[in-house]
Amino acid sequence: MKDREKNTGRLDISKICMPVTGCSKNEIIRQMGKAMTAKCGMIEWRADHFWAGYPFGGKRDHEMILDVLDVICKMSKNTEEKKFSEGDIIDKSVIFTLRTKEEGGKADLRRSAYMELIRDVIQKSSADMVDIELLDENGTEDRARLEFIVDMAHEEGKKVILSNHDFDRTPDMEVITGRMDSMKELGADIVKVAYMPCDSHDVDVLMDAAECMKKKNPEMLLVAISMGEIGKRTREGSEAYDPAVFFVSGPGGPSAPGQDEI
Repeated sequence: MKDREKNTGRLDISKICMPVTGCSKNEIIRQMGKAMTAKCGMIEWRADHFWAGYPFGGKRDHEMILDVLDVICKMSKNTEEKKFSEGDIIDKSVIFTLRTKEEGGKADLRRSAYMELIRDVIQKSSADMVDIELLDENGTEDRARLEFIVDMAHEEGKKVILSNHDFDRTPDMEVITGRMDSMKELGADIVKVAYMPCDSHDVDVLMDAAECMKKKNPEMLLVAISMGEIGKRTREGSEAYDPAVFFVSGPGGPSAPGQDEI
């Protein structure tokens, strides 16, 4: 992150996203207080960390999630009694993310329950963006359901990040670009993939895929991350690929391997 700022003169703070990963409401509020004074334009609530701290499983649990999300959204726009310096972004966008165990997160639930919660967040919250995983627990796409939920989000004035993560390996380039194409066709506002590399070749594969997609679709908002230390250069982008979002470490630490502090 520091290298990019040095090379470009000034990093676009509005594209920096900080995760909130508290396991309790009090810890989430504490982390939000710190994130609100950080130099970032977006806050991602990793709700799966909160989910993992409670025996969720029913409709009532959606109310608990929505209650905490309401607090987060209000804090993200509330500037009273806070100290800001010149250049700070006061109103920060909120991304709702419930990362499943299949994709490296902490939420263990079936796809039907996952999509039901996403629908409630879209219809009943003030979140600015919603992260929706492309694949179900069997590694397949349910295009009809995804199209429906993406359209619903847009009708509610929310942006959609369609995402795919693999914390074990990096797929072949054809698989990566195929998933990126699917996300674009489904109407994603931001296309996001994040994979674990085994070596520097895997990092090159992901960067080649990102640059290929940007060449075909110059206006596409894309995030392509190779996780861990050897993949850090993908977080900075390249001359041909400029990440739409820079995910950094948050008040509770990194939410994925390789995230830098700011």
